[in-house]
Amino acid sequence: MKRVASIQDISCLGRCSLTVALPVLSAMAVECAVIPTAVLSTHTEFPDFVSCDLTDHILPVAQHWKSQKVSLPILYVGIFSSGVGYTLQILAQKDSNPTVVTLLLSMESVFAVIAGAVLLHQQMSSREYFGCVLMMVAVILAQIPFPEKRKTVKR
Repeated sequence: MKRVASIQDISCLGRCSLTVALPVLSAMAVECAVIPTAVLSTHTEFPDFVSCDLTDHILPVAQHWKSQKVSLPILYVGIFSSGVGYTLQILAQKDSNPTVVTLLLSMESVFAVIAGAVLLHQQMSSREYFGCVLMMVAVILAQIPFPEKRKTVKR
C-alpha cells in the first residue's frame, strides 16, 4: 500500500484542507499519515474562527515516525500544493496569451495522467484511455471558433 504524509490544517467545519484530502487519498488506496499544522473551528472563509496552532508538534511527530522506521515516500503538503501552486499559476498567466493559457489549463488532466504514469508508475485501463480521448476531443472542440449560423427572417 502506498503511504503519504499530509501536513496541513484541520478545519472542523467546511470543505477544505485535510477534510477534503483524506477521502480523496483513501479512494486512491493510499494510507495517509497526518501531521496537522492547526485545528480550526471553521474554514477561514467564515467571518471568525477559533484555532489552535500545532506547528510546534510537527518536528516531534516526524522524529517519532523516524524512530519507528516509518517510510513516507511521498510528501503531500497542502500549503505548497494549493497556495504556492495557484500563486505561481496566477503570476505565470498574468502576461501570457489568453488562448495559450486556456489550452494549458484545459490540459491539466492530461498532465495529471502523464505525471501519474511517470512518477507513480500508474497504468490505465482501455476504458480510461477512451475517456481521455473523449476529454481531449472535447477540449479541442471547445477551443475551435466555429462560424455562427445566421438566422434568416422569413417575411
